[in-house]
Amino acid sequence: MVYPVPAKLYITGSATPASWMGGGDPENVSQRFTKVSSSKFELTVTLSAGNSFLFVPVYGDWGNKYGYTGSNNTNNVNGDTFKPDGGDMKAPGVTKSYKVTVDFKTGKYTVE
Repeated sequence: MVYPVPAKLYITGSATPASWMGGGDPENVSQRFTKVSSSKFELTVTLSAGNSFLFVPVYGDWGNKYGYTGSNNTNNVNGDTFKPDGGDMKAPGVTKSYKVTVDFKTGKYTVE
C-alpha cells in the first residue's frame, strides 16, 4: 500500500530514548528520521527491549500517526507493514542501537 509521504518523520514510544511524546511537545531532533529517497526514511536509534513505538510526521502531534497493520505489539520485531492510525509496534528483544527504515512506497519498515 502506498501512503502519502510526509515532509518529516519521527519515532516515539516507550522503546525510544525520549519515551512517548506529549501533545504539543517541541520537536525532538534526535528522533527525527533522515529522508533518503522520495519515499524512504532512515534513523539509527537505541530501542529498549520489548517496548513499543510509533511513527509520527509532526513531533508532539497525535493527529497523525503510523503504526502496525494488526493488533498492538503483534508485529514482527525485525520489520513489518504499517498504516495510518495503526497499532503500537513492538521493539526487538535486545536493547541496542538499530537502523530503522520506513518506506512509504511499500508500506513496510525494517529494524536491523
